[in-house]
Amino acid sequence: MAEELVNLFGATLTKHEAGEVGTKAVLKGKTHVGILFGAAWSGSCKQFTEPLVKVYKKLIEEKGKSFEIVYVPATVPGRPPEDEKSFKELLETMPWLAIPLHRKAVHKKLTRRFQVRQ
Repeated sequence: MAEELVNLFGATLTKHEAGEVGTKAVLKGKTHVGILFGAAWSGSCKQFTEPLVKVYKKLIEEKGKSFEIVYVPATVPGRPPEDEKSFKELLETMPWLAIPLHRKAVHKKLTRRFQVRQ
């Protein structure tokens, strides 16, 4: 599964406190990987993050689940792309992984593949 995730997400992911990390290593052994599409400019994304953080921490810390989330900055036509400052601020609220902001082609590929709409 880890190799398939490298093909999907790319060679590296990013985490707020760790910076860029190898996708294969950080997702090795995970039995479930959720993909969260969102944007720093989206009020509903910000509202959804707080309760999701609680569920994520409960699954990981209390229940010991082999679970991870990967945040994808959604590339949506007609909406502004995320800037570095907004992306970093959003990552500070998220304990999970993200596709690095500079990997726009991966954002677009995943947004199209999973048919993300605004």
